Amino acid sequence: MGLSEKTILITGEEGFAGRHLLHALKRLNSSMVSLKDQNGKRVDIRDKDLIRGRRRELEDIDIVYHLAARTAVNSSYESPHATYETNVLGTLNMLELCRERSW
Repeated sequence: MGLSEKTILITGEEGFAGRHLLHALKRLNSSMVSLKDQNGKRVDIRDKDLIRGRRRELEDIDIVYHLAARTAVNSSYESPHATYETNVLGTLNMLELCRERSW
């Protein structure tokens, strides 16, 4: 089964690596799932309840590329808690989603 037959979720799709991965997967005609709400607003990966609320929509995911992160060094100095919450808690929430999904 190739990537074109998989349903894929990318977090951080608006960042440099995520944007390039998204375009490459679209060229392969992969089925993509987004963590955006009905208004097109990104779902915050730090919010476990919001992610769990999307469980039905995420049932068919075969692959998760978790690239969401706060990477700017200045940001980590200016907002260390926000950086920690996004990079650590957000990653934990995505891992929990995968574990609960039992891929």
